[in-house]
Amino acid sequence: MAWPINSGKDFKGVYNLAEKKLVLFAANTKGNDEDVLEITDLSLPVLDARLGERDAASLRDDVELG
Repeated sequence: MAWPINSGKDFKGVYNLAEKKLVLFAANTKGNDEDVLEITDLSLPVLDARLGERDAASLRDDVELG
């Protein structure tokens, strides 16, 4: 199961709950290995660094509720 991070023009990627991987998307770019991060713990600061504090907090809340 994958959890989206934002939607529309603010879409940043998806978090795969089963594999604990974050797949980031950027407009007008091709994916590469740097766009897939294994995140075993959503409280790690790397999540804030890659998504921004607001989106990282939102993902944490959404996954916790889901």
